[in-house]
This record gives sequence, C-alpha cells and structure tokens, in this order.
Amino acid sequence: MRAALPVFCLTLLSAALPALPARSGTEEQASLSPDAPVERFNIHAFDPLSGWRTWRLEGERAEFPSPGAVRMRDITFIVFEPEKAQRVMLRIESPVAETASGREQVTGPGEILVTADGFLLAGRDWTWHTGERRLSIRSSAHAVIEGELCPILE
Repeated sequence: MRAALPVFCLTLLSAALPALPARSGTEEQASLSPDAPVERFNIHAFDPLSGWRTWRLEGERAEFPSPGAVRMRDITFIVFEPEKAQRVMLRIESPVAETASGREQVTGPGEILVTADGFLLAGRDWTWHTGERRLSIRSSAHAVIEGELCPILE
C-alpha cells in the first residue's frame, strides 16, 4: 500500500500525455501537453507480478494550464488489496488537486477526505509529499479512528 500512494499524480501525467517515440543520440526529448482538458478520466495501475489492480485514479476533469502542470477536478483515488477479492483498502477524495512534473508533491486548496477500514480523515488545504509519503492538512483537520490503529498511520 505505501508504494501506491506517491505515484498517483505522476501516473496521471504520463498516462494523459501521448507517448513519444524513442530518440537516439543526444537529441533532446520534447515535452508534450494536451491542448484541451481531459474529461472523465479513469486510470488504473496493476501489480507487474500478480496482475492484480493496485490502484485507480478517476476524476471529472484534468486541465493542463502550463507545460508539465496538471490540475485535476473531483478526484477519487482508490487503493486495492493485492488479491483476487480486490477489496478497497483506502479511498481519497478531493474536489481539486494540482501537481507539476518535477515536483514531489500534490496539493489541494480545498477539502480532502481519506477513508479506510476504521479510519476517516478530513480537512482543507492539503499537500501530499510524495517522497516522504506524508499528508499535511493545514486547516479544519478531523480524524475519526475506530478500533486499532491501522498501518496507514505509521
């Protein structure tokens, strides 16, 4: 589960952009951005060994305000247990999320809702630090924990 979370923003960038043909020598590779928003996107990741789905990112709209920058609207990010049942382990929802290539974070100026078995976290003005696997919520943070503390809080 830990490895799945940091890649959701970067995967959207690579999946939404067309693949570039391989280049040879020292020729510099150009960066491409769509010239129009992507509506109702749905991106999946799979475990390379088992083939089971590991996570899904879906959203209503992805906009590309500048080269390498992505602004996503109404996103839901779901992490699955790596088994046949494909039970949902974690769900993150936010009305707006932004990132840029080369940045090690995803930010959201509005609300965020994180749910897992026995765990709910909500707040506003958040940042996901991908390298540290850490979520910062700067305003109106609330947590509800039922039962044991789950591994997400490590």
